[in-house]
Amino acid sequence: KALNGNIMCEGAQGFWLDINQGNYPYVTSSYTLPYSSCSLGFPPKKIRDIYGACKIYDTRVGEDLELDKMVNKYNNDNDKKILVEIGDVGNEFGATTGKRRNVNWLNMDNLIESVNISGCNNIIISKTDILEKIDIFRLIYKDKINSFNSMDEMKNGISKILNKECVLLKNIVFSDNPI
Repeated sequence: KALNGNIMCEGAQGFWLDINQGNYPYVTSSYTLPYSSCSLGFPPKKIRDIYGACKIYDTRVGEDLELDKMVNKYNNDNDKKILVEIGDVGNEFGATTGKRRNVNWLNMDNLIESVNISGCNNIIISKTDILEKIDIFRLIYKDKINSFNSMDEMKNGISKILNKECVLLKNIVFSDNPI
């Protein structure tokens, strides 16, 4: 039976958990990227918009030695305490297990790669309010920690980087998470 009308497909998990593109062996057993929506019965050329979603900081539940290496590479003991605070303020605990999520600064290099490979033309970056609450604004770009004086400055920096590095990207939306 043919699909008609406007259809929205929602993926689960995240880019780095995709069985093909993910951070093997720390992946799920299925596809998490937009191409998997074509298994519903329509050709890839029918996809008009691809929305990506991420937080203004990185998180991961469960084991991921790559994230652990990055946390240790970029952060001293005081920074690690700040990352734990971000997790507490952001309520970063697994929805099913309740296990504490590992937190790190937003890795722009990984975000750029995921946006470009997935073909995102719209991205929503959430939880900006969490960094505003702790008043620390950092991200990782080109293997360095970049610090900003305010959320507005950080948003401008992120927008500039993404617009330069992601040719398909049309819209960047920043969102807080009102509680």
